[in-house]
Amino acid sequence: GEGSEPLMLLGLITRELRSLLQLRRHVESGLTEEQAVQKERVWKSRQRAVRQALSHLDSGRIEELLLLAREVDLAVKGMALEPGNLLLDRLVLALSGQMPIRPNALMSSLTSRSATG
Repeated sequence: GEGSEPLMLLGLITRELRSLLQLRRHVESGLTEEQAVQKERVWKSRQRAVRQALSHLDSGRIEELLLLAREVDLAVKGMALEPGNLLLDRLVLALSGQMPIRPNALMSSLTSRSATG
């Protein structure tokens, strides 16, 4: 159906975020990134990308992204006020570091920039 592609993409993103959260928690509990990657059996071909993501995301940020992913899921299924495609775009932009997770965070960052510039 019409909503299946966004849900498939969201499923992939959510799985990766959960995996990253588990890895991040291992690192925060004292394991090295190498030990965490081995413990979670991350494929050799993915290790570089995973380590790069871990260097940019702490567990709090990953949890916020997972909450936004939940909102996307509800919106795509028609159970939220905002359109699912808008929230999915926001999730992808937040993952890339191009946008804060919450729009109000975007507004406050724009306001503070205009006040200082």
